[in-house]
Amino acid sequence: NVRKSGNNIRIRARLIDAANDAQLWVEEYTGTLENIFTIQDQVARSIVDALQLELGSEEMEKIAEITIKDVRAYEYYMRAKQEILQRTEESLDRALKFLQDGLDILGENATIYTGMGNVYLIFVDYGIRGGDVYLQKAEEYAKKALSLESNSALALDLLGSIERQKGNITEFLRYKKHAFSIDPNVPANLRSLIYYYSFMAGKSSVANLLVKRLLEIDPVPPRNQYIAMQVHWMEGRFDIALELQHKVYLMEPDNPVGLWYYAQLLAWNNQYEDAYEYIDKLAQDLPQHVLSWSNLFFKYSLQGDKDKALKLITEERKSFARKDYHMAWLFAECYALLDEKQEALDWLEVAISKGWANYPLFSQLDPFLANIRGETRFKKLMEKVKFDWENVEDLEWPTK
Repeated sequence: NVRKSGNNIRIRARLIDAANDAQLWVEEYTGTLENIFTIQDQVARSIVDALQLELGSEEMEKIAEITIKDVRAYEYYMRAKQEILQRTEESLDRALKFLQDGLDILGENATIYTGMGNVYLIFVDYGIRGGDVYLQKAEEYAKKALSLESNSALALDLLGSIERQKGNITEFLRYKKHAFSIDPNVPANLRSLIYYYSFMAGKSSVANLLVKRLLEIDPVPPRNQYIAMQVHWMEGRFDIALELQHKVYLMEPDNPVGLWYYAQLLAWNNQYEDAYEYIDKLAQDLPQHVLSWSNLFFKYSLQGDKDKALKLITEERKSFARKDYHMAWLFAECYALLDEKQEALDWLEVAISKGWANYPLFSQLDPFLANIRGETRFKKLMEKVKFDWENVEDLEWPTK
């Protein structure tokens, strides 16, 4: 909790045990905007001490590292990060403005360039606008950042995410692993790797190690707390995943990403009416957003309402889904629920072609694919997926 009055600032930091909501540690820090970076260092080090972490000197230096040294520019950067979390057209436009304000103060800065690249990528990821033009802009900003800091883990992480959007899973992993080898403490990169190893690769042992690392270095943000949910989900503990996501939803009830996941997990726990309520809420709040129409597609498919479901899926939305492995998986589920078996298999094949190798998920775990598991084509697809799953490359943990 951060409060500012004029030039004075007060930070109240708390650590909560997510398993039982028990307060583990609380402390307050006061100062002025001029010494905000000293306070930031104090907070980071206090959290490390409170969690009794054993970090090396190099890792402690990373925690204390300040890449934006002007207070006003740093405030613009932090405001941009909050806007980015909302994933709406208006919030992303505001984020770009805040980041540009930071650049106007600082001049060239690798961290802010990477932030701008991430905004342009999110425009594309969520089908809001931009297409290839914005993807190119994202890449340009990542390369600008690397021209200033050749070993910027943030910029390498961004390049990996751009390759994921292009459908190049090999290059995605190469950049993400490179970023991890340079700095294993970048939350955005850890989140990407956790998503890959839990959802896409079905390797929970690796994902669990990454979750532990993420929560050690950055335990406070809700988006980091719900990362653990992904691993529970992909290990078949749907009830625990739902419980964690519910807590995240209560912390950020207006975050559309958290709401989308919450509705999904309610359905995975057979709480369909509750799921429909939150799906409708999201659709009412953001009627044209990809998270809204995709969840509505899921709802109508669960209800067996083929007319309503198929009317939602325009050619433009199909084109978007073909570029997004998660959306292709959702489409496969929905068409399977609608008894459109060949269409479901087509979409499953799209997801698999983009590197989705989670054999346990497809072959057994996902209840919404049950209708196509007896198909000969499905069994042949699973032969490929099983081979890919058994040969997923492990993650080399930095020794430093």
